[in-house]
Amino acid sequence: MIELLSFEFKKIEIEPRPTSKIDQDVYDLLLDEFQTDKSDKDKLEEINTKRRELEEKQAEEKQASGE
Repeated sequence: MIELLSFEFKKIEIEPRPTSKIDQDVYDLLLDEFQTDKSDKDKLEEINTKRRELEEKQAEEKQASGE
């Protein structure tokens, strides 16, 4: 991320530490840059959750019919 900010966005300099503070403007730039990644991740998590729920339901139905 530091490289991204340094090279792509107005030569913004940030100390390379995990606890470095960033301004709201920098946060907004990063959010714009990675928003689609986050959106894709959220959609994938929703699909995986629904799939797990369906698999659990099918397993319960199979177990109930086998008894």
